[in-house]
Amino acid sequence: MSLVGITAPMLIGSLGQAAGFGLKAFSSSGFTPTQGSGPYYGNMPTLNASANDVQFVIVGLQDSSSGNASIFNTGETLPSGWTLEAEVETSNGDVSINVFSKVGSNTASNEQLYVSNGSGTSSQETGASVSLVFSGADTANPFDIAPSFQTGTVSNFDPPSVTVPNIGSIIVQFLLLDNWSPSTSPAVSPGYDPILEISSAFANNYTAICGTKITTTSPENAGAMAHDARDYAFVQFAIKEAA
Repeated sequence: MSLVGITAPMLIGSLGQAAGFGLKAFSSSGFTPTQGSGPYYGNMPTLNASANDVQFVIVGLQDSSSGNASIFNTGETLPSGWTLEAEVETSNGDVSINVFSKVGSNTASNEQLYVSNGSGTSSQETGASVSLVFSGADTANPFDIAPSFQTGTVSNFDPPSVTVPNIGSIIVQFLLLDNWSPSTSPAVSPGYDPILEISSAFANNYTAICGTKITTTSPENAGAMAHDARDYAFVQFAIKEAA
């Protein structure tokens, strides 16, 4: 197995919350898997979660026609405790997004994960990943809004309005575009805290945007995200506080 490290800027953050409900820590990066015959592997930043934290990993692949992403640690199977919550791929196979979750109880210290494109053979797949750790979330059923996807071709994508059952839940938005020579600086929707806003410079370029927001009203109308007109895949979901 050949593994490569991060090949685009990596961001690791902590919001310094000692207790209560909120986004406790996050990391994000772009990567390019190894070249040659597939599958390909990319190093993925993953944060250590404490007991009763809930962790999410979002992986987006550009030029994903040869297989959606999977995550693993030492073997090529989904690690113990992780669940594939949802996945989507554009009809032409240009972009895919996968959402994984894990309750942090008994999480190994500094767990290192990797991402694979499945069984693909494309030599130009690239992608981006985001890891999010929430404290005080409902560990039995963390979703206030289940992951919902949109795909298509558009510039400045405006996420659809969503009804928020519990005000104070945290919405996560993630957008990946099949983007060559980007001319627009990527940006999250107005009022969202940016986790990832990058455009790559790999053989197959992409733009990745991820942000979070504590909801104050319902329905939530996010507003447009800034980017060029390209094929895209988008996911949003909301995490609720434990009762």
